[in-house]
Amino acid sequence: MKTNKQDFIRKLDLLTPGLSEDKIIEQANCFIFQDGVIRTYNDELAIKLPVDNIGLNGAIPAKELYDLLNRIKADQIDVNITETEFQIQAGRASAGIVVDSVIRLPINKPGEPKTWKKIKPEFFEALKFCQFAVAKNLVRPILTCVNVKKDKVEASDNLRAVDYKIPKLPIDPFVLPAKLIPTILKYDITHIGLTNGWVHFKTTQGAFIACRTFNEQYPDMEGAKIFDPDKNYKEFELPKNLKEVVERALIFADDEMSNLITVEVKKKTMTIKSQSLTGWYKEGIRNKNESEDFTFHINPKLFLEILPKITTCKVGSTKIHFEHEKGMWRHVITLGFK
Repeated sequence: MKTNKQDFIRKLDLLTPGLSEDKIIEQANCFIFQDGVIRTYNDELAIKLPVDNIGLNGAIPAKELYDLLNRIKADQIDVNITETEFQIQAGRASAGIVVDSVIRLPINKPGEPKTWKKIKPEFFEALKFCQFAVAKNLVRPILTCVNVKKDKVEASDNLRAVDYKIPKLPIDPFVLPAKLIPTILKYDITHIGLTNGWVHFKTTQGAFIACRTFNEQYPDMEGAKIFDPDKNYKEFELPKNLKEVVERALIFADDEMSNLITVEVKKKTMTIKSQSLTGWYKEGIRNKNESEDFTFHINPKLFLEILPKITTCKVGSTKIHFEHEKGMWRHVITLGFK
């Protein structure tokens, strides 16, 4: 069967986030071909893509297939399926990849939503915004997630908290591990659905994505009064060149050692600091405000989302508060603690 190589690679690209080299999950490193659908599954993500049925049912090692296709120079390849091999012919070159005809990967575990609901772009803007406020350690695993409610998305690591308003969620609320959000944001998603323990997304690219949700009650942020006004809140004007400085500090604040930058305000100076395993950065800028000395720690990627949208924030005795002028989102940070 004649096949366009680049088209085949693009289809596999949609499926690769569902792969894993985890040897505990057998065949998690394989593309699963079954009844005209290619699937991947790694216990956190399940992705499927309907394709033309080539008569193949089985598991193919993903790395070998993907690497081979990317090294073949021909635009067209000839695919042939035997009982034991996935064979490729391209000009004078030919190859055969072993097919495991027994599918042991639990690809049907996420189930299928009974109904699909349209989801608006604001939902994904909220996910992008809130993902940077989650905890990075597993002391409380629930805090590594974002909480998707009917009217907003929220997240906290106990020292920082954020929420972002969304149009009414068309499905029941759920808790989503934040580490899955970058994958979700790679797709053009139009619909959402829910099954027991999984949230599902339908894309314009033809792929269907299922993400495992977190089966635990998220802390009550409103009840904890995290966003309540602090004592002695004062307006604080942000320096106009702060965004440029944060962009430079980000270079040394994006690794396992730390994903935060430090902002120190003393008299007429604001100092931005960052440090990573590979280096550090420090820059001072002029501060026009008359205020007490204070320090806060913030995710620079979230800060860069915030800064183009506001010119001032509020500083109190224990918290600094950033808020959209129309109340669309809020971010509160406890002063001093990292």
